[in-house]
Amino acid sequence: MNRIAAALLSLVTLTACTGPDPINTTLTPQPSDEGSARSERSEPAVSPSSPRLRLNAIDHDVKSLTYTKPQSCDDLLATLKTHGTKNVTAYGFNDGIFPVQDIGIGKPATGQNEPSRGDEQAAVADSVAGSAQAAGPDNHSDTNIQEEGVGEFTTSLTNGKIIATVRPHDGLFSRSDRIQLIDPETLEDLATLDLPKELSGGEIKLAFADSSTLLAISNVPSYAASRVVLARLDVQDPKHPTVTSSLRLNGYLSGARLIDGQVIIAATSTPHGLAFKTPEDQSIRSEREAIDHNTKVIEDSTIDQWLPDAEIADQQGQRVQQHVVDCNQTWLADSDSLAFTSVSSVDTTGSTLTLHPGAAVNGYGDRIYSSSSRLISWQQPWSSPQESVAHLVSFDISTPDHIRVKATGSVKGQIDTTWALDEQDGIVRTASTFEDGGKQVSRATILQEQGDALVPVGQLDNLGRDEEIKSVRWLTPELGVVVTFKQTDPVYTIDTRDPSSPKVAGELKIPGYSAYLHPVGDHQLLGIGQQADPETGQTKGFKYSLFDIRDVANPKELDVREFSGGSSNAEYDHHGFTWFNDKGYTVIGGYNLAEHGPEETAKQSLLVSGIKTDDGKLVELGRGELRTEYGYEGAQTMVIGDKLFVVSRTVIGKYDANSVAQERQRELAQN
Repeated sequence: MNRIAAALLSLVTLTACTGPDPINTTLTPQPSDEGSARSERSEPAVSPSSPRLRLNAIDHDVKSLTYTKPQSCDDLLATLKTHGTKNVTAYGFNDGIFPVQDIGIGKPATGQNEPSRGDEQAAVADSVAGSAQAAGPDNHSDTNIQEEGVGEFTTSLTNGKIIATVRPHDGLFSRSDRIQLIDPETLEDLATLDLPKELSGGEIKLAFADSSTLLAISNVPSYAASRVVLARLDVQDPKHPTVTSSLRLNGYLSGARLIDGQVIIAATSTPHGLAFKTPEDQSIRSEREAIDHNTKVIEDSTIDQWLPDAEIADQQGQRVQQHVVDCNQTWLADSDSLAFTSVSSVDTTGSTLTLHPGAAVNGYGDRIYSSSSRLISWQQPWSSPQESVAHLVSFDISTPDHIRVKATGSVKGQIDTTWALDEQDGIVRTASTFEDGGKQVSRATILQEQGDALVPVGQLDNLGRDEEIKSVRWLTPELGVVVTFKQTDPVYTIDTRDPSSPKVAGELKIPGYSAYLHPVGDHQLLGIGQQADPETGQTKGFKYSLFDIRDVANPKELDVREFSGGSSNAEYDHHGFTWFNDKGYTVIGGYNLAEHGPEETAKQSLLVSGIKTDDGKLVELGRGELRTEYGYEGAQTMVIGDKLFVVSRTVIGKYDANSVAQERQRELAQN
């Protein structure tokens, strides 16, 4: 089997159809959720000739962008000036960049170094890829993540000794610029840290770089220019946390990942420091003067005004300005966009952050997916549903201090979530949705890095025709799961060992859908989602489902647990689910808790749910309650030892992890 075939999936699509040649794949237990419906309600697999799923020839008519790498920084600047002159008006640029004078970061102090802008996966793993809980010490859970070894930032987490969470400054939905450190034994505050003003004002998310280093990242909006902010906190003494270093980066945060102490940051920035003017009055003369002035500003511009910059501060307040990207590693698309999506890395292992300039492409990168070796940014230009296209750029991040653009490509349709992408050994798998003949249809596309291009090598159309994708889970190089839904939740198993000719292997149809899937044992998946009326598609409440995919030609739903109403944060944010020591936990909002207490209390309560699997059955550990003034607040769960903790925006609760019986709860400080 060639390397491409070995890298390719066997796609399990919770939608409808079947096919030949079952594949037996072992799923190692991993932390994540998704699934749904009872096996007795399942229907037999349809024949391979089912017209609902067809294999199309690869669609080569996708409207792709062509990216080129200028031969030098001077060539890059010349091209940018040409694009800028063409797009400048009396009021700034005409692509949404307005003539607001950037507040800037300032100039380096004398003697501070500024890096020059000079010239410049192994074999496929057999273990389950995809969502995984980051491995931590045996006594505590860690943040639920998509790819093993690729850390993610979230609002509440633990290192086993303390619980760290972000708090709104004033009220439930205002900016969160303070960090609370909590003692898990007593639930009392160890410390509350307000970030410095220049680092605050955005929605903070956290990650532990190691047991004594907490990282805080946020996007700080500004009238003048958005800033990506990263702060490094020493929490060795949790009663006296300190900010040891911080970074401010010009741009808007697309996403960030943490790999071996390196924070990989993807951000979108626009030109800065261009001193445009606007007409002084409504006369044509004044308009012409503004156009001439703005054109001259572009002609006199330097490369530093087009590409993002950054500032790093140490604990003593010393500040150093740096470039975020190497201009010799900046690619241009055949478009007039003057924005740039950059990918750079920040080393957090020292007390002072170290920024390694990376690479960039022009255009607005909407979202990111990251494996340990590739970060894929994609932009989704506005278009009609029939003509929607996602433009992908793969950055090589395998050497964090030498990030480069690896390959670019496009797929037809809308990519709605990072879970719809997967990369391993240069093979990229995607699931997208577009309109065909007035019906919504989904497609799986397999691309391979060939030189600097992501070339489609396999394609499967009509996944869940007239249905929407609810979840995607790429499990191994040979196996993936896609869930679509309108009235029922079918499951496709698809053999793609030959990437040029994926084949349907089996199908399961069930009511409702799973919005998140999580491997929980050998050949088993846990689904988190919604019950639904099979005739109308009307959702009826939260449910867990347990799936067996040992025989991909005959996937089965082993068991289901249904709740009368409500939904889980995990349906929308996988950080809302915890799988630890073969047990899963989530919080359900909007659930009728009248049976658990007075109705007036129930209206202001969240349901804390625990689950485990036992011989193909779902066993409830118990149901607890979290009383909160504001109701559902995107609560997150975590486990330390034999205790379960639930942290919402305003309340923290402590429970027995084996019974989910509440032991204590307290309100969190709001100001």
